[in-house]
Amino acid sequence: MLSRERSGRALVLVVAFALIACASLASCAPAPTATPSPTSTSSLVVTVEGGTIAVPDPHSLEVTDIPYSVDVRLAVAALSDATGVQPTITNHTASPDGCDANYTAYDWDGLELRSPAASKPDDTQFSARVTAATSAGGVALQTSNGQHVGSTVAEMQANVPDAFTFSGDGATRVFYSVQNPDEDTANGWGAIALAPHGVVTDILAPQYFYGDC
Repeated sequence: MLSRERSGRALVLVVAFALIACASLASCAPAPTATPSPTSTSSLVVTVEGGTIAVPDPHSLEVTDIPYSVDVRLAVAALSDATGVQPTITNHTASPDGCDANYTAYDWDGLELRSPAASKPDDTQFSARVTAATSAGGVALQTSNGQHVGSTVAEMQANVPDAFTFSGDGATRVFYSVQNPDEDTANGWGAIALAPHGVVTDILAPQYFYGDC
């Protein structure tokens, strides 16, 4: 009987000591759980090259190279996810000069996809046109070498290994990301940066480098 009473008193003392210790030490409280925050779209970059448009996943940050030869809906879905914004969709009729057939444009304020593509090489299903350094949602729009709308022709030439320029009709064009380097330059195609006053205003891909359109 005596041993049970002593055991009971010992247990009470242990519990009391634990309660006093927890009251004075913050370590007894459960550690707060960090809540992961979504990736800011301002840290994401869409890369426009001659053969593909590279689109990041905003959740995993993995980048997918989407060739212009696939269905435009794949690119639209990826870009909508990356920017967090659905595009403005407009239908256009063929241009009188014959350069453009009827097409649908998907616009993210600075980045436009066009299907069917304009001046399309090979089996291209859609094309891209960049008119700003960022798109809707704040996603950066660049070449793989970090150039963008607002870069100078000199910066393009210095940072893009295969860039070469052509000046004519009062405007300068920077050709880069050549997709058929083994063929005659007159038949070349890839990406074009338009720089009418020495500063890039538009990036088009894929495009033939020379032609009437």
